Amino acid sequence: MTITLTHKFVSAIPDGADATVVRPSNWNDTHDVSGTLPIANGGTNTASVPTNGQLLIGNGTDYTVANLTAGTGVTITNTAGGITLSAPDNGTVTGVTASSPLASSGGTAPDISLTGTVPVGNGGTGATTLTGYVIGNGTSAMTASATIPTSNLTGTLPVANGGTGQTTYTDGQLLIGNSTGNTLAKATLTAGTGVTITNGPGTITISAPDTGTVTAVTASSPLASSGGATPNLSLTGTVAIANGGTAGTATPTAGAVPYGTGTAYAFSAAGTTGQVLTSAGAGAPTWTTPTTGTVTSVTASSPLASSGGATPNLTLGTVPIANGGTNATATPTAGAIAYGTGTAYAFSAAGTTGQVLTSNGASAPTWAAAATGTVTSVAQSFTGGLISVAGTPITSSGTLALTVAGTSGGVPYFSSASTWASSAALAANALMVGGGAGAAPSTVTTGTGVVTALGVNTGTAGAFVVNGGALGTPSSGTVTNLTGTASININGTVGATTPNTGAFTTVTATTSVSSGVASTTQGSLILHNTSANTTTVKSSNSASAAYTITLPVSAGTSGQVLSTDGTGITSWITVSGAEYGTWTPGLSFGGGTTGITYGGQSGTYVKAGRSVLYGIYINTTSKGSSTGQARITGCPYTVESGATTKYSYGQPVNGGSGITVTSAYTLFLGTYYTGSATTLDFYEVSLGTPSSMSNTAFSNSMTFYGSVSVITTA
Repeated sequence: MTITLTHKFVSAIPDGADATVVRPSNWNDTHDVSGTLPIANGGTNTASVPTNGQLLIGNGTDYTVANLTAGTGVTITNTAGGITLSAPDNGTVTGVTASSPLASSGGTAPDISLTGTVPVGNGGTGATTLTGYVIGNGTSAMTASATIPTSNLTGTLPVANGGTGQTTYTDGQLLIGNSTGNTLAKATLTAGTGVTITNGPGTITISAPDTGTVTAVTASSPLASSGGATPNLSLTGTVAIANGGTAGTATPTAGAVPYGTGTAYAFSAAGTTGQVLTSAGAGAPTWTTPTTGTVTSVTASSPLASSGGATPNLTLGTVPIANGGTNATATPTAGAIAYGTGTAYAFSAAGTTGQVLTSNGASAPTWAAAATGTVTSVAQSFTGGLISVAGTPITSSGTLALTVAGTSGGVPYFSSASTWASSAALAANALMVGGGAGAAPSTVTTGTGVVTALGVNTGTAGAFVVNGGALGTPSSGTVTNLTGTASININGTVGATTPNTGAFTTVTATTSVSSGVASTTQGSLILHNTSANTTTVKSSNSASAAYTITLPVSAGTSGQVLSTDGTGITSWITVSGAEYGTWTPGLSFGGGTTGITYGGQSGTYVKAGRSVLYGIYINTTSKGSSTGQARITGCPYTVESGATTKYSYGQPVNGGSGITVTSAYTLFLGTYYTGSATTLDFYEVSLGTPSSMSNTAFSNSMTFYGSVSVITTA
């Protein structure tokens, strides 16, 4: 290490011939000190570069660079520029006793007091009163003296202990620093050229002869010089304001006041007793007599009160908040915090060192020990299949990315109660049917024109026959009973005695219409169109058991397909791929949002059929004043209600800060309290029992982030 020293001033004395004297020519040179600065020069005597948390620790001769060592029950965490010492709170205090000079009131929360005199062996003085200089007496009590006993002063106090290291001086000697040995040396000043130094008892006189010859002296206004080597200087002009003058020649009268004219100072006329100086703007001020009156009565309004009359006694009551007061008379204790009661200001109790002020909603805030913790990693996972997570865990900064992967042309489905999967590619222009619990949906093979017929309006050529619709003209089949007003051409048997051909105006089936012969002939329904083409609907020869297909309650909408629930009940559904989007989640308490302010809001969703995965991030800077059930608002889809087991329609979530969850409970997000809505309830669950969460569980500065899967109504 090199330290460069430079003198801060310049000598005006010319160089002399004496080489032992510091000369102006080298006075301002830089002087380097290299190596390790020893302790005697204010250094550390070490060149070691400390690591995180290391300290300079004395070892008797110099310093050692080392970390603190943790003792039993103590944890030390070293960081850049910081050391954190922590000790767990372990054990239970059942009783506390004390020995003199301490006294204990006993019990688990005793009052410890100092009642005796702390002896020398315990770091005290052993005395109750000490006046003057304190003197130690070994292990006995200390004594005091008004003066330091001369018997205790021996030797010469060295420079290292704040002394001079000297005991005698001659007239004019000064103490001058000596870098050799880091001491103070005695020396008198040395006179340079043209300087005389006279040393006396406690004095130093430095003189220099007056040299040179004045030949002429001139002057400029307002000064005038008579000239020559010994001139007469006189003030003949007017001193300008820039030179500290008035730029004027007026003589002020007694009682006049100076004022500015813009270019010089002038003086007002003198006023009379009782007059006041009145401004005339940019003109000269004037003295005027003030207007006076007589007070006959003084009244006052709350919080002031007046005793009345011309010389009333005014008293101050309780100042309301509207007038800048507190509307209260409480005297705050030291360290108390003011808070509002709704009608006035009150003061909290005083906290203890390290405690933080905790809100109790509309009640008085209280002091409590601050909770601490450190988030070192934030992770996201998705164990249900289809969706993978990239960028996890985040240990400092980063982005979590959700990626959906499945089979092209397939559809997502639940392969178990909590796992998603993708079906195989579905055939183009084919009907999809469910595979039942745990199985993938698939397409079914239909007869020629069946899919086309699904898109044809009922009652027109090529459409399926529905209840109340037109029958068309079938080309063949077996009818056992026909009633009604429709015209039907039959080539076959109708009933036991009906001829194979004929025209029927009405065909009515009291229970069902049967086609084919059991175990021998496959039945079919043949539908004709206006172009002499037909559509045939047959029962599958591969069916292992009888089943019933129940048609939907309506005609559906364009683009929908027929879907079964696995029991034969069909409905029209819209089949689409996964949808992705963003939304803005909000927070409400009891349905209210009064005063809530946000530091950040963002939301994402992935929708496949009626299954939606919501990603949620909310940061509040104030939770406002609304109270009641806590909810996430703004969901883009209506969440299905869970009926009597609503908490099964939620999921455990975690992540964030500023949300208080009861010990042994898990934070849930779902539809337990709201039912079917575009909101999600916060609640906590322990051993299957849910419990609502309200505004009291949330701090003003709250951060929540998490994801939840829900089932939507559509």
